[in-house]
Amino acid sequence: MEDTLIIGAGELGQAIRKVLAEKRLRSALWDRTPGKVPHQKPLSVTAPRAAIILLCVPSWALREVASGIQPYLARGATLVTFAKGLEQTSRKTAGELLAQLLPRQHIAFIGGPMLAEELETKQGGMGILASSDARAEHKVRELFRGTSLRLECMREMRSVALAGVLKNIYAIGLGVATALEWRDNRKGWFAAAAFQEIARILPLLGAPHETAYTPAGLGDFLATGYSGYSSNHHAGLELVATGHSTRRSEGTYSLPTVLKILGKKKKQFAILTAIESVVVRHADAKKTFEKLFKSEC
Repeated sequence: MEDTLIIGAGELGQAIRKVLAEKRLRSALWDRTPGKVPHQKPLSVTAPRAAIILLCVPSWALREVASGIQPYLARGATLVTFAKGLEQTSRKTAGELLAQLLPRQHIAFIGGPMLAEELETKQGGMGILASSDARAEHKVRELFRGTSLRLECMREMRSVALAGVLKNIYAIGLGVATALEWRDNRKGWFAAAAFQEIARILPLLGAPHETAYTPAGLGDFLATGYSGYSSNHHAGLELVATGHSTRRSEGTYSLPTVLKILGKKKKQFAILTAIESVVVRHADAKKTFEKLFKSEC
């Protein structure tokens, strides 16, 4: 029996499968794109066998995936999401959405610096496993124990997820700064100022500011913001090059929702406002970021 099912055969899903293979653990892989997974078995066959299901899909696909697997889930299965976004309609984090859609299942979220390309080459990653469900926490921790993906545990799933949501948005800004050929002094200032905003915004979203200082916050922000592998970083590069981003990322997807939640309070955050101007209003990135850097307190 294959105790683990991975849904989503993109970079993350493939990387997680390789991580589990370090322990010679068997896992089934499924993707909705026909032909992407050779000899793929239907969910009606693989899902009932799975004690743990790893959802390696983005936030905007999570509702559809959860609805698709719901009829086949074994009783008491544990579902783990890695999606660091807010659903636009419900404004829920990935873990909250799963808990609502699949109330009889055990739910966990893994955040933190886990670039798929580095996991795939056994360079390691640092995951923050968050769940209020002790059984889910234990099962997932044991699944990855002894692999190159190290896990630390936190109970507050929403807080860890929100740290990931915000770091994705601000990572776009670091991508813009890189594309504008800002040197280390400017980028150092930007990273520090952006992180301060993340810590201030978290309480406004219902999470303690201390979450910003964990690997799910600061660690993931630095890894993603400076990495050429990051889709959010690439979104920033593309915004400078073309004035818009064709690449859908968790940051560009969640930004409008975060702005709506903050309302008028968004004006308190200069960097967030600058990112909004470039991403949403298609303002000139160079002029916007130059004005941001030269603004005085």
